[in-house]
Amino acid sequence: MAPKKVRKSELEALTQPFYVEPGNNNLSETTGRRTRNSRVSKAAADSSRRHGDPTGPRKRWAAAIEKFSERQPSYPRFLFRGIRPDSGGGDGSLNNASGVVPHAFRYNEEYCLFNTPNLRQVVNAHCHGEQAGNSPFSSWTPSMTVAITYSTEGGRVAMLDTARLAKEDEGKEEKYRVFHVPDLEKVDMTQHRYSGNESYEYEYLVYGPVYKPAYRSTTVQDLIGAGWPRDAFNHYREGGRWPTGPADEDSRRVSAKDIAAARAVAELYRGQSLTHREDEPAVTLTATTAFLSVLHSWRPELDKAEIKLLAEHIDTDIKSWRDSGDETPLVNPDQYTIGMPDAKLMLQMLIGIQQQQPEHREQIQHKQGQTMKRKADQVDADDGSVPSPSPKRQRTEQPDAPEYQSSQSSSGNSGNSGNSERSYQNSSHSSERSQSSQSDQNSESSSCSSETSYQNNDLSSLGNQDSSQTSLNSLRS
Repeated sequence: MAPKKVRKSELEALTQPFYVEPGNNNLSETTGRRTRNSRVSKAAADSSRRHGDPTGPRKRWAAAIEKFSERQPSYPRFLFRGIRPDSGGGDGSLNNASGVVPHAFRYNEEYCLFNTPNLRQVVNAHCHGEQAGNSPFSSWTPSMTVAITYSTEGGRVAMLDTARLAKEDEGKEEKYRVFHVPDLEKVDMTQHRYSGNESYEYEYLVYGPVYKPAYRSTTVQDLIGAGWPRDAFNHYREGGRWPTGPADEDSRRVSAKDIAAARAVAELYRGQSLTHREDEPAVTLTATTAFLSVLHSWRPELDKAEIKLLAEHIDTDIKSWRDSGDETPLVNPDQYTIGMPDAKLMLQMLIGIQQQQPEHREQIQHKQGQTMKRKADQVDADDGSVPSPSPKRQRTEQPDAPEYQSSQSSSGNSGNSGNSERSYQNSSHSSERSQSSQSDQNSESSSCSSETSYQNNDLSSLGNQDSSQTSLNSLRS
């Protein structure tokens, strides 16, 4: 049974000791406080017995906020969301061209995350596709492939600039609005009712409504009209997600035609905001690499020639980004990509683009050094030895896989999907995750060792060709 919402008046009655003027009939003669005969106080007491003290979630969030502050900087700047006509229960006012409004905000603009009774159950129910009418979250993913496969004709594919969202939220109490589901598990914000292969590693929950300019979207019909394969959408119902690519070896490489196709659909996300025009180049570059990564998600990484070809074809966009004054990096090198081969490929491409900006290059190298030192110190701590500050060790230490690595299959909710949709993902990814996890570790150690050599401004210094990758169902037409 869904928890009943606590009205604002009830919350005030529970959390604030209030006084009334002398002579009020609801006064206690001995204490001067309002008695339980008051209608509001009685309602609050009943609510407290049913749902518990609503200050509990606030205390729990306060205890977890430090851990979130450590994890948030590693979150991706851009997230994606697949929207179907039946998303949000089929209410078109909740998912459209203007933005996304979670069910909890449909009639209740005063909803407060920190005062949500039974918050763990609410998060858990959202992840399982239960009680969608009460959720204050919408589901997003850093994988464009996941977003596309959850979309259908008549739906939309949206992208969210979390950096712009954070700027809009400056000064608000809800400082943290984006949460990686494994991080919620880490701070005990879910019921841990997950079973089998359910891990939700590519699902991010975004609290509250999101609108332009942080939000952008385009219709599936427009994507198809721009040349995107029609059979790519709604693919999860057919039992497959990650493509195998063409049999012809020459066709498996990134071509000028592939780049042009990705750039054409990326153009659909431009010009949707009349303000903050400085965000346009970042949106274009991210959308281009995101769609290109879908076409080649069977590849562990691109080789030098392919990276150079990409740089030549989007050179104008790169120059526009350099001159835009956008100080926010396109991507975070610590971004979580396990189980998402297309997100890993997009990360490689965007890191290469980002290397063209000297200030961003220094920031990337600094963060990589910090990450490797932290992981090396953790290994020493686990062994009971004293951490070594040697910079040589930081350069040669093979980094561990990112936090929350799991051999379980990845299962998520990009859009309000039910249990039937989740069961597909559990079955289709149980074998792929174990191979993907090992492949990610091997390729990550290779990429980390080569990233320190990005001192020059040539994108062609990226990557080493790797021929190993799991064979999965084809997504291309």
